[in-house]
Amino acid sequence: MLTLLPTDRLALLDDADDRAPAKLAKAFAASPGAGLLQLAAEESEEDLSTAEAAYWRGFAREFLTALCHAPERSRDFSEWEPTPEPDDAALIDWVLKAPPAPGMEYLTTAVLRALWGEMDAAAQAECAADPGGLEAFLRRRNPLWRLVGRVTFHLAENKRNAEYPFAFLATYTHRISAAAQLQYLPLGKALREYAGKQNTRAMQAILEPVQRAAERNDLARELLDSRRIFQALAWTPAEAARFIAGSAEFEESGVIVKVPDWWARGRPARAKVAVQVEAGDETKTTVGLSSLLSFNVGVAVEGEALTPEEVEMILNAPANLVSLRGKWIEVDREKLQSVLDLWRRAEREAEAAGGIGFLEGMRLLAGMPDLGGGIAAEALVEGGGDWAAVSAGGRLRDLLESIGSPKRDVKPGKALRATLRPYQQQGLAWLSLMADLRLGACLADDMGLGKTIQVIALLTRLREAAPGARATGAKAKAARRKREVGFAVGNG
Repeated sequence: MLTLLPTDRLALLDDADDRAPAKLAKAFAASPGAGLLQLAAEESEEDLSTAEAAYWRGFAREFLTALCHAPERSRDFSEWEPTPEPDDAALIDWVLKAPPAPGMEYLTTAVLRALWGEMDAAAQAECAADPGGLEAFLRRRNPLWRLVGRVTFHLAENKRNAEYPFAFLATYTHRISAAAQLQYLPLGKALREYAGKQNTRAMQAILEPVQRAAERNDLARELLDSRRIFQALAWTPAEAARFIAGSAEFEESGVIVKVPDWWARGRPARAKVAVQVEAGDETKTTVGLSSLLSFNVGVAVEGEALTPEEVEMILNAPANLVSLRGKWIEVDREKLQSVLDLWRRAEREAEAAGGIGFLEGMRLLAGMPDLGGGIAAEALVEGGGDWAAVSAGGRLRDLLESIGSPKRDVKPGKALRATLRPYQQQGLAWLSLMADLRLGACLADDMGLGKTIQVIALLTRLREAAPGARATGAKAKAARRKREVGFAVGNG
């Protein structure tokens, strides 16, 4: 039970009928300030459902809100600037709304000021002891707290307006509600509200990240200079594309960026050049170092190939944000056209030469152009991972996938007088597949796991499958018996 003692100390007293969470008890044992900060973070309010617990939790969250509203603090927490405390009127209001509970008769504005100072000291000590500083301190309370006191740039889709299909709004997160929900104010309203309260620190906290963003990004500077940043705006795809292009600069300046939830990693899907490396002759059952491979070049979005008409449409679109198949995709027309031209040139050169070498194809699939050469390597460097994706296609894809999961029913030659363990059987299957594909292999099992027996099993299988291995007669049997003895001695 939370009780204010006659000594003006807030304490958490044992109560057999109302056991406090262990973390909370430990925090109050350290100091009332640490206890209040932990109380603000307790997610389960059912464990502390008394009126006095709700009161002190509200007071602690008031402190965290003020802490979040302060301008960004220096990394040197030894020079901690005190968190502004509520004014006299606000403190009197806190005293008046205190619930009737044991110890509340000792509550005064001086007691509240002292507890506020203890919370400030506990926060300073915790921030100074953690390399993550204030950000980590707030995240430990609740991940939502690190968003309080932050400016957010929102970009939303407006499906009701075909000409202006996007909307922009800048907001300020001023607190967390009692239901643990972020509460936003439009940026202009937040500034007017804090200006009316003459809260210059909060106004400074609002404007600092916006001004930093304006120094780094043309769009942010235009919005700030024209004061349109304080309004809700309807945007064209071109304006939305500028916003997306600058999102990293906004975040680096301390602004939170919110975009439609269905955009993966905060960006719309991107149209990429899709290059498939395929076996030059799909009728052959093997592939190896001497095999020639071919290219198949196209454009895809999230792995889905686009038709020639769709490719033409996005390359001729007036903006870098294009609606396609019911969703918005990001397109850098000049970059996409440049990379596409390079890969199509590489495709033509490969066709003229009858294909590319197997090693070059494997290097391109591995993203290692420095070991390759020619136009294909240049195209890979130009496209990178953002504008081009190289993958295996056709029978080559099936063969490469089988290398990772070979069949398990490969049997060693009958000449092997041994039973393989399951993992050795799997090793034999993999070695056998690599041999069938005419590819080199390195069996890298740990010492003592039976690499030798796996290789012997492979060799016995290959020997029995070799031409002439099925010859009959006494001489052939004697020769095979001789080979078996020599083989066993040579590897014994």
